[in-house]
Amino acid sequence: MDMKKAKELYGKSDDKNVGLQPQPKEIENIKEEKEVKK
Repeated sequence: MDMKKAKELYGKSDDKNVGLQPQPKEIENIKEEKEVKK
């Protein structure tokens, strides 16, 4: 996965308190949530 895209998606997530790099599974979950919300 494109890390820039992943960071962008993660940055737009509701959880702003996570300073660690998101795990691939978490990134995919966020991506799926964004797809559903559209």
